[in-house]
Amino acid sequence: MKVNPSNNVKLSTLSNSLKVVTNYNVASENTTICLWIKSGSSREPLEQNGLSHLLEHTVFGQRYGDKKSPIYDAITSKGLKIRAFTTTEDTAYFIDNADAIGIPKCIKLFWDIFSGNLLSIQSMQDAKSDIKKEMISLAADPNERLFNALNSICFPHQSLGRPIIGSYNSISTIQMDDLQKFLKSEYLATNSLICAVGKINHETFVECCENFFSRLQTKCHPTFTIPKWGGGIIKVSANVERQKVVASLPFRAGQSKDYYSFWLAAFAFNPKESLGFAKLLETQRVNYNQLIVYPEFFSQVGRMQIYFETTNLKTERKMRAINQQLDLFKALSLKDLNEIIQQINIKKCLELVRLQDSNIEHLAMTVSNYGLIPSEIPIPRFEDEIANSLGCSFLNMKNYHINSIAYTENF
Repeated sequence: MKVNPSNNVKLSTLSNSLKVVTNYNVASENTTICLWIKSGSSREPLEQNGLSHLLEHTVFGQRYGDKKSPIYDAITSKGLKIRAFTTTEDTAYFIDNADAIGIPKCIKLFWDIFSGNLLSIQSMQDAKSDIKKEMISLAADPNERLFNALNSICFPHQSLGRPIIGSYNSISTIQMDDLQKFLKSEYLATNSLICAVGKINHETFVECCENFFSRLQTKCHPTFTIPKWGGGIIKVSANVERQKVVASLPFRAGQSKDYYSFWLAAFAFNPKESLGFAKLLETQRVNYNQLIVYPEFFSQVGRMQIYFETTNLKTERKMRAINQQLDLFKALSLKDLNEIIQQINIKKCLELVRLQDSNIEHLAMTVSNYGLIPSEIPIPRFEDEIANSLGCSFLNMKNYHINSIAYTENF
């Protein structure tokens, strides 16, 4: 067992490669623990869209009736706060007040989730019922439909381009054997970690984890295939007061240093003066509000997301003009980039997105993705380093020739 202490953070690796990481905080009143699995909807077979999300709901066990699972019994009778989510590449489970029933019992709950001990036909039916209700709610959300359409052209005919929640038809056809097969192939020690933040003793926590999770065999997780970028423009019919537009510019990102580099690039897209995207919209005589620019990271690939709302974007011709402007924006010179650097408050920008060791989601994400704790992720500190970082980021985006744009148009 390898232990790497860093300030209040300690990271251990069990003999089967499962990682255990803790952040000790003496001032914390409660301990939050997390089971993080590097597997999400992008790992699903195309015909079983929504499988990973359905599994996340099903592994909690039976929800309704007289025979509720131990997990739901703990939620209702012990006051636990258990939450979970599935993304394209990760599945995570959290217990926010683990001290309520004690760390050993919480680790036992995680083991029941991870090993699928509570999977049953009834728990699957309960999960399907909940998800289908969620689908009805999401179908009425124009933003959800907009981003689903965007994903479909960014990553056509790939699991990464499908809705995480799946479709009514795909969820209906998934059976218990499918869930068990997916869990067996994806919930592995080699792509999982358990972490805790709070007043927690690392050695005791590791021992609790070893009692259950050390029985897992070391099994290699299949390599993730690099997604193939599509691109194009897609229209979404929706009844909205203001039209919604989202554009994606792809880039390659596979190293920890890329994290802050592309966040700086996102801030560089924002300015209303000179070279920012807001200025670009004004040039095209597009009024807008709620302009948001942010990077989204996947394994070995990412995209810069640009979202805004408008009242006067009515033609595909104008959309094509915006697309052409995006291409020009990607072609900025180093001189242009240096001008942008002068416009943004670098220190303030980095503070807004700074990863924190004390944030359990930050801690789990960085250890899972990079094998580093948040405070070890390198941050560009000097102006020339920042200029070079931005230059590499924009050069990365130039290498892809087709952007993706999705926009709403009223019925």
